Amino acid sequence: MIRSLLLSFVNCLLFIVAGVIHRIVLRRFQLPINNVAIYWGTFIGIFFIISLLFMLLFRSKR
Repeated sequence: MIRSLLLSFVNCLLFIVAGVIHRIVLRRFQLPINNVAIYWGTFIGIFFIISLLFMLLFRSKR
């Protein structure tokens, strides 16, 4: 139960971090916000990379 709550909390934090980085990337590279595929595709890609790195760094070794 505690592990599930912790994982949910971490995912929420990663989601917020991905949102901030997504905003920075869109503004830095001046990507078009009116193109839905680019907008959501970059967000999903950034969230995937951050989540993957986090899980690789902090996974439990059994």
